[in-house]
Amino acid sequence: MGNVPKIPADWTESEQWVWKQIAAGERANLNEYDTDQTDPSPDTEKGWGERRRLSSKFLVTILTQKSFTEATSYGGVRIHGALIDDAPLNLEHARLQHLFWLEKSRILVDVKCNNLRVDGGLSFERSFVAGAVDLNGADIRESLYLVEATFEKDVSLNGIIISGGAFLRAGATFKGDLNLGSANIGSNLDMQGSTFEGDVSLNGIIISSSVFLHTGSTFKRKLNLRAANIGSALDMKGSTFEEDVDLTECTVAGAFLLAFSKTISACWKDGASLILRNAHVGTLQDWWQGENASAWPKAYQLEGFTYNRLGTFGGEQEADMLSRPVNSYVEWLKGGPDLLASTVRTPGGSVSTGR
Repeated sequence: MGNVPKIPADWTESEQWVWKQIAAGERANLNEYDTDQTDPSPDTEKGWGERRRLSSKFLVTILTQKSFTEATSYGGVRIHGALIDDAPLNLEHARLQHLFWLEKSRILVDVKCNNLRVDGGLSFERSFVAGAVDLNGADIRESLYLVEATFEKDVSLNGIIISGGAFLRAGATFKGDLNLGSANIGSNLDMQGSTFEGDVSLNGIIISSSVFLHTGSTFKRKLNLRAANIGSALDMKGSTFEEDVDLTECTVAGAFLLAFSKTISACWKDGASLILRNAHVGTLQDWWQGENASAWPKAYQLEGFTYNRLGTFGGEQEADMLSRPVNSYVEWLKGGPDLLASTVRTPGGSVSTGR
């Protein structure tokens, strides 16, 4: 580390305390500083007083000014329980040499981070963010954590590069649109158990491993996976889809999982449809007991859809695709109301619906 940086005269006592913790290689947990308030909830106003307030200018200073970055340990900038409400957090085109965690915090401003580079991880885990979030074109050299966070407005990660995984799971709530179009993620995209109230775009996304949209996720608007390239599995079982899911020209190298059983199945609301036009998956796994009892929505499109094999490892007995009667597949091929004169191609040949 370099010389000890000069502390600006306008820093508050709270900011000086936070910097002292960071310079010592510690997490700056404001619960330890603001002892009058016990771990307040970020999505309520109660408990967020002056002793928790950090200015956006302070954050930009310690994250980008050379004298402060050189005095920051390998542990990076880790802040817990902060209030940011004065001005947009503007890190556009900045390079952060350490990880940046702003966790369980109340952020009432826009987060402007397009073309940001972080030589570590970036986390807003368990935070409440009232403003729009712009991470378009950002380059995160480790992982992105939006776990259990609430975002009141649009979150845009168009063209983001994440060397590790992207974790948007465990009860995160996105009230605006979420855009991950053309993103490139080096590990998993994990969205399980979260709620998405706006449109979700994964159009053209490249995922080296799996996409987890399962286990209680709720998608209230359209989900766009057009031309997505997924290196392993696409798991949608156990989640609810209220509008269209579009996988046109999507490629899934591994398993496409819709269900293992009646209780572990994708749930489709009335009016929702699944579009698999010209999509290709390695393995297809669903659940079926009859025309009106399956993991499929009432409306689906299969024109040009291809798969290498049916069934996956370890499925429930009722999801054993190879033991089903032939007529179940005839019903499936005839099931989509928009499936007109289309063909489903498999390794053994092709089957035409002839509709």
